[in-house]
Amino acid sequence: MKPHSRRSFLERSGTGMAAVTAVPALEMAVQMADLFASPADVALVGGKVITVNARNEIVEAVAIRGNRIAAVGSRAKVERFIGPQTTVIDLKGRTAMPGFIENHIHMTNSPKRKWINVRPEMVKSIDDIKELVSQRVKQVPEGEWILAAGYHPERLKEGRQPTRHDLD
Repeated sequence: MKPHSRRSFLERSGTGMAAVTAVPALEMAVQMADLFASPADVALVGGKVITVNARNEIVEAVAIRGNRIAAVGSRAKVERFIGPQTTVIDLKGRTAMPGFIENHIHMTNSPKRKWINVRPEMVKSIDDIKELVSQRVKQVPEGEWILAAGYHPERLKEGRQPTRHDLD
């Protein structure tokens, strides 16, 4: 699509148009020309794109420029945003959806936290766990959680979970 000059836009839009109407329309035309002049960085085509928009549409393509979605819809619509430097990914019928990458990290696993090691090779009984908890209580501020890792109650001598009464 060839961008229009201001003069050609005004000529084509009618000479009788009031300036109040022409200026916002001209600004919109310039913005639209810029959209098409600047190609997308990445385009996903040939699949199902879950938009998660207000209509929950599933479309076949999406174009992305920077950290913004430039176009979403049919492949034909998105192809207008593809330039020589655009990375085009053929989904081959697969689905793309918005989201975030979660590598299964548990935020409580922060290295700042000190965990009690209650793996079976370290503890054999509820009394062993109580001793470790008792030691940790002396090291942390009152009210702070005491966390443990490697817990396997089925391997404890008692063959059961510790109760609140055991730990209090």
